[in-house]
Amino acid sequence: MDISFFWRDFLVVLALSFIIGLEREEDHLRKVAKEEEDVPYFGGIRTFPLIGILGLILYILDPVHLLPYVIGLVALAALLLVSYWRKMSADRTGITSETAAFITYTLGPMVVGKPIWWPVGITVATVVLLHSKPTLHYLTRVFPEEELLTLSKFLLVIGVVLPLLPREKIPYLEISPYQIWLAVVAVSSISYASYLIQAYVFPVRGLLLSGFLGGVYSSTATTVVMARRIKGPQAVGPIVLATGAMYLRLAVLVSLFNLSLGLTLSPYFLAVAGLAGLAGLILDRLCHCPSRSTPSDRPENPLELTAALLFAILFVAVVAITRWTLSRYGEYGLHYLASIIGFVDIDPFILGIIQGKYQAVGQREIEMAIVVASISNNLAKGLYSLVFGGLRVGGPTMLALAFVSGVLWLLTVWF
Repeated sequence: MDISFFWRDFLVVLALSFIIGLEREEDHLRKVAKEEEDVPYFGGIRTFPLIGILGLILYILDPVHLLPYVIGLVALAALLLVSYWRKMSADRTGITSETAAFITYTLGPMVVGKPIWWPVGITVATVVLLHSKPTLHYLTRVFPEEELLTLSKFLLVIGVVLPLLPREKIPYLEISPYQIWLAVVAVSSISYASYLIQAYVFPVRGLLLSGFLGGVYSSTATTVVMARRIKGPQAVGPIVLATGAMYLRLAVLVSLFNLSLGLTLSPYFLAVAGLAGLAGLILDRLCHCPSRSTPSDRPENPLELTAALLFAILFVAVVAITRWTLSRYGEYGLHYLASIIGFVDIDPFILGIIQGKYQAVGQREIEMAIVVASISNNLAKGLYSLVFGGLRVGGPTMLALAFVSGVLWLLTVWF
């Protein structure tokens, strides 16, 4: 190995193992301060860097047969066994520090043989898990059993069912069952992240945060709930903020399924998301309304199989309608359909035209159709806010969303 590469790998391993050791040292000091007596522990700010360096050196000595590395691993396991026995004699259980030591020992081979994001990502995940003990224990208390069962079913669908689905195109639709379910997984996963944050991280939250998180889940549903239940000007800012969150969601979805299209549209969507966020904050400040928390009703779990199947059916229906519209009316028909679909659900439409192979339209036409669908959805939300919240909510909301939509249209047309 070149000496310059060795010192580079040495410094990376030293830094990453030092971070893990620092967390373990701080954890030990917290326990001592809490119990006002010394408690047995395996190691800290010096031990973990030494373990990381040892793993690197022993791996470099024989990277082919790994005999020195395996001997070192066995020796480390023996030391960790002694450490655990000491803790057991002090009526303490738990092997988090010992497990972290094993992970630290593997950093050397990862730094040498894998891209840098491997060891960095594993180190970050390790430190977060070690440091989040109170939060994780809190989640185990508040996370219902039925939620865990639903998540387990969905992970089974992703890990087992999705890879087994056929990738042959369905006649006429020109889209495969695999692509259909992949769209369901992508949309449901993003919505589920928002659902978890709303239900368990911020069960009681202000209106602005509710608007943003609700926009990630469903900006249309958030608009209806805010306008119908609050019926006052304090609903306007959160509703506009929800639309900003919708554009962040769209940027992620488009980029996941078509990177080229995502690189084109994401700058526009991010700019409009920032503009909508700023407008929402300003409108909330101009309201001069006392802060209040949002209703505590939880949104529907997007991982429920009934919700996922409903989205899949809607996705197939929208793909079929889109293909029929294109074959009959061409490019202009696609734009008319996009303007109508915004009053229903734009996710199936957008993912359908991204994944489908349409010979009649190019990327520019697809870009414009996505923009038109989002603008149509903004118009729908403005009308919903007017119907459910009255003029005090609907008037400012429609003006703000019209401004945001106009900026998006100009950005798309001019650039």
